Amino acid sequence: MFGVTTELNQAGPPAFVAERKRADAEGKALDSATLFSAGNVVTPPKGHGTEYGLTVPTLTGPAEAQAFVDARIAEGSDYIKIILDDGRTCGQQFARLSNEELAAAVAAAHARGKLAIVHITTQEDARIAVAAGADGIAHLFADTPPRPDVIALMARRHAFAITTLTVTQSALGTLSGPLLLADPRVAAAASPDAQAQMRKPMSMRCAGDLAHAFAAVRQMRDAGVPILAGTDAPAPGSWNGASLHQELELLVKARLSPSEALSAATSVPARTFGLKDRGLIAPGLRADLVLVHGDPTRDITSTRDIVAVWKAGVRAARRTSP
Repeated sequence: MFGVTTELNQAGPPAFVAERKRADAEGKALDSATLFSAGNVVTPPKGHGTEYGLTVPTLTGPAEAQAFVDARIAEGSDYIKIILDDGRTCGQQFARLSNEELAAAVAAAHARGKLAIVHITTQEDARIAVAAGADGIAHLFADTPPRPDVIALMARRHAFAITTLTVTQSALGTLSGPLLLADPRVAAAASPDAQAQMRKPMSMRCAGDLAHAFAAVRQMRDAGVPILAGTDAPAPGSWNGASLHQELELLVKARLSPSEALSAATSVPARTFGLKDRGLIAPGLRADLVLVHGDPTRDITSTRDIVAVWKAGVRAARRTSP
């Protein structure tokens, strides 16, 4: 409903993901985004990802990494998401993968031709992840100003960064959702459930400064590190689809050009994740299209003024009032 026709989900229950993929393949999901997903994440017992009340598999040693990753692929994972986070930056406490387990999980993903994406919250963990061979990091760090050696390592290893500035802003104390809902172009199309989640406060407060994440965006762009727009929706303060428009605004505030921000939400993720049939407007590609009033290459918030959305050439019926 907000113009996001493909979602690259970084963690989700495999049964739900499979159901959405089935509906999409049967042409019964033209009113929702096509879903690709990491499925169950790679995390240790009592690691981040085990705290949500769901029964999830956990990795208990590097020797198990290949079997663990193979099980995720058998469940339908399109790529592998690995958690490297002890929670301390955000006042939490989780068990953490050892560096040996991390390296083994990355190698296991690569052995099966899958991308290995590592969840991080600190700059040091970003460095460790990329040094271990990760293809990309999910979340930008805001704990410290970006270091030239870390940015250079990412560029040298051709690693990408999924930004999630919207959730970073919320976790640092300024809830993103109410700021976005102040725009009537967003509020008019947001369902009551969406609005409730976007106003929901975070249960944690992280240490850091959004300016550090903004500086990382600029330095990564200058170094040639691929930047992918992401939101961590539906974390408190965010919602699938809607929050991407705020992410675009935050990327521009970080001093990407509007065109660079738009690419971070379209062609760059499509190229990074090997989706050759979408991400650009060109003959022969999927007709996944968003028509807006105004020129988002000049005013990035014009993406919120949606006239129509097409998925695979079929126009979606959009909500226009809450």
